[in-house]
Amino acid sequence: MAAGFGRKLNAVTLFSRIGRMSRRWFWITFILLVAAFLRLYLLADVPPGMTHDEADHGLDAWGVVQGIRPIYFPTAYGREPFFDYATAILMSFLGPTFLAGRLVAVYFGLILIAATYAWANLAFNRRVAILTAAGIAVNFWAVMTARHALRSVVMPAMLAVGVALFWKGMRCRLQVASCRVWIIAAGIAVGVSFYTYLPARITWLLFPALLGYWAIFARGMLRAHWRKPLLVILLAGVIGAPLFYHLATTDAEARLGQLDGPIDAAREGDFSRLWDNIQSGAKILTVRGEDGPISLRYNLPGRPLLTPIVGILFYLGLLIALRDAIFSKNGDTGTSAAFALMWLIAGLAPSLITGADASTTRAIAMQPVLFLFPALALDWIFKMLLTLRDRAAQNADTPADRDARFTRNGSILTAILLFSWVGADTAQAYFVEWANLPDVRVQYETTRVTAIEWLNEHPAQVAAISSPRPDRFHDPSTALMFADDVARLRWFNGAGSLLLPDETASYLVLSGWAALHPALADFIDTSAVAEIEMREDDLDRPITIYDLPTQQLAQSIQTKFAAIEPVTFDDKMRLLGYQLLEDAAATPLPCVAEWQLDPARQTVLVLTLWETIAPVEGIKLFTHITNDATQAPAAGYDCLDVPSYYWHAGDKFVQVHQVQLPPDLRGEFEVRIGAYTQPEPNQFQRLIAERNGSEIGDTILLTTIDR
Repeated sequence: MAAGFGRKLNAVTLFSRIGRMSRRWFWITFILLVAAFLRLYLLADVPPGMTHDEADHGLDAWGVVQGIRPIYFPTAYGREPFFDYATAILMSFLGPTFLAGRLVAVYFGLILIAATYAWANLAFNRRVAILTAAGIAVNFWAVMTARHALRSVVMPAMLAVGVALFWKGMRCRLQVASCRVWIIAAGIAVGVSFYTYLPARITWLLFPALLGYWAIFARGMLRAHWRKPLLVILLAGVIGAPLFYHLATTDAEARLGQLDGPIDAAREGDFSRLWDNIQSGAKILTVRGEDGPISLRYNLPGRPLLTPIVGILFYLGLLIALRDAIFSKNGDTGTSAAFALMWLIAGLAPSLITGADASTTRAIAMQPVLFLFPALALDWIFKMLLTLRDRAAQNADTPADRDARFTRNGSILTAILLFSWVGADTAQAYFVEWANLPDVRVQYETTRVTAIEWLNEHPAQVAAISSPRPDRFHDPSTALMFADDVARLRWFNGAGSLLLPDETASYLVLSGWAALHPALADFIDTSAVAEIEMREDDLDRPITIYDLPTQQLAQSIQTKFAAIEPVTFDDKMRLLGYQLLEDAAATPLPCVAEWQLDPARQTVLVLTLWETIAPVEGIKLFTHITNDATQAPAAGYDCLDVPSYYWHAGDKFVQVHQVQLPPDLRGEFEVRIGAYTQPEPNQFQRLIAERNGSEIGDTILLTTIDR
């Protein structure tokens, strides 16, 4: 019987422990579920398409799946590789879908919340940890960045993991060897963060800064723990060394120049630009966030990172942390507060240097700690209320524990209402307002994605797609992440060219911002297969799709051009003919903005017909109006609106060359054309022209003009 009673008692004890564990983990589990919902809800539809930055990440990740293994991606001015490798793991199961990158972002967004909770629980207390996690879960900025397939979301997550592991090692009460494991893991996490996003080049300084704080304010902490930050710094440096060596020995990185400008000006004595940036960068917290068309990719116009009520709590929490960092006699308390303040400054630093523009990504390193300060304020308020209630209960007849429960439950309800309101505001702002802004739909290439979805439903033919940005890393990247058959797609900008695939028939896809130049529209005489209307407020509409007999059309166009004996340029392209239109109407072109046009000048329009032979990187065409004797260009035009990276052998295209002549130009002048590549900045390499196997120079004389 005693044994049975013992078993019953053990069962009761077990269930009691399970109950305590359930209560302990209830709130963080609930917060993570709410965060997951806000980050996964309509993930395939919101954002409404995909930016080229996201698409470039997706293409690089698929390249990793196919066997490409760089330590640093040169795409888009250079990118750290961690996010693309993580996406590649998911793509190896799902295939090259755009959702893979967004799911990875969601995953690291949730890791960020869990790691920040773990750190705040160790550094402060469980209530602060729960409130901090809740703030990240429902904040507009945090939700936004965790739904984009961008590498920036990984950086704060890995940093938070490293900091949480470091604090675990700081609080460790086991044997020294066992505690050192946590510090080693922290160093590894901080080292890995170097491979995530540029701000990691700053945030590692938190650990030497911590040593400096200890040396001034907490000598006891310095004596007890000085080896731990040094070990983190050493391990992080060893892990990051291959990346730093690669960057030091190559010209792969271009983004640091965005930080150099204001600093270089300040070194020369001009602090005005830096001061303006500091002011606008500081305002992003509670006053005014980034603005402008490009910033709409990641924010509502001018929306600050914190809502007004949370912003007030932030400043109160900031004062509390400053007080604890400077005046606290408890080394642990002062260390936690000081580290949080230094983390905030390090995370905000890129925006203070470059200003509010792109701050939602550049300032992302401070995302975990930003929400700590409102949590500190709420925790302080709750403690004050409990203290006041306890004092009042001493002079009242009601039991103190009941009053304390009432105050505690009221505080919990207040926090729930606050974060529920913030979450509702985030949902309204993100899913209703932001996702439906016309400029947002433009930034996320909704027109191109809609056209690709139509082509996926009509897979019979090759499609030539006119796009305002047909170069390699822009609209084609976005489309490639959505297309079922990428080999069908050809790219050009109809505002300056017309591409005709070498097929019996093919689709021609035009949109409002990628309509054909007037001189090219005359070549198209057929009814549309489909006109895909979009929303009434969409800016780049409608989408018009023609079904063209492209080989027949190319032959017809060639008969309208002045015939020349074909000229081949470096076995990459072949010139077949041209048209000259003097006294033409000047129009904005992809390479000429409207403000660059001079209505007082005579405009010469040259149309050239080409056949592509092989793809090549970065070819441009140039047209020169030259003096017959000196060959010095009197006017010219450089452009190619059919990106050579996507050329297919046998395709033909017409290119528009628009040249405005100087008013005082008199005499007989030659119209010459050529092609060049630009292997390095400010380096130009002309292609050599051949006719019948013989080189004839690097320019071709088309005709002459008399003035």
